Amino acid sequence: MTSPAARALKSAWQKLQEEKGISVQREGAAALGVPEAVLQNAQAGPAVVRLRPEFAAILRELPRLGRLMTIVRNDSFVALPVGTVSDVKLDGTFGQLTGGPIDVSFDVSRWGSAFALYEESGHSVRRIFYFFDDCGDSALRVLLWSRDGQAEFDALVEGYRDPRPGDVPTTPRDKADWRSAAEFPAAHRVEDEAPRHTAALLETLTATETVVDWIVPAGASRARYVGPLRGLRTGHRDGWYDAHYPHFNTRIAAVDTAALACLVENGSPVVGLIDGRGRLMCRLAIAPGNEPRSQAAWTAAVATLFGR
Repeated sequence: MTSPAARALKSAWQKLQEEKGISVQREGAAALGVPEAVLQNAQAGPAVVRLRPEFAAILRELPRLGRLMTIVRNDSFVALPVGTVSDVKLDGTFGQLTGGPIDVSFDVSRWGSAFALYEESGHSVRRIFYFFDDCGDSALRVLLWSRDGQAEFDALVEGYRDPRPGDVPTTPRDKADWRSAAEFPAAHRVEDEAPRHTAALLETLTATETVVDWIVPAGASRARYVGPLRGLRTGHRDGWYDAHYPHFNTRIAAVDTAALACLVENGSPVVGLIDGRGRLMCRLAIAPGNEPRSQAAWTAAVATLFGR
């Protein structure tokens, strides 16, 4: 049974959707002044099932589900690879999911709650596991990509259903996490016209399908993608861009970049995109073994930007 506070929050969310046209839960939570996990919990019912916080155990089951989309995001970057999780490594509270383009690292000691979602989409129902960190922010979404795994998904939901869910515990956002930009020296930062420079670097990387090595961090997880990208396009919002390759997509809010920072790693430049709160949006680099022209184009673009 939901609490009066949860019912009031659910009602406020429905009103916000109707009156303001806000449909993204993350934005709704911000408008209502609550962590997203709290708003998710307020919608508990047949389509939103709270799971026991046995995060590592649930993650170990993912290889049974077939093709998946794993979604790691922060306010400005979204990584959406599609593949089959073939390996789940755990070392204490730290772990990694890998398989094809999927490469997600995480720290379950910083996770706080988990849900199974059944979302209507056209004539089908999307099945999703949604994990939140201990601040109530998104840590990882796992979307079932194949009908073959539906029965297994439903069985896992029943097996990990929390019979007495209660409120979602959250803590203040005042702890170190994987969005720290501390590795990038303040002396090597560019702030003027940062969104334009971000777009230019993205165009350099996608124009020749350079094999990139990108890290998209969230508070208690991060996604890494090593592979080519193509087709940088204007996104669904001003200042956003979409880049893709078969089985991998990313959405990028270049408009959020307040500074670009640079360091050199193994002889090649690495660029950090930093938002207005001093938090890392994405770590941009290129992988070893690129064609000489791709390596040269990236090195030249970074040298021009940072005056090196």
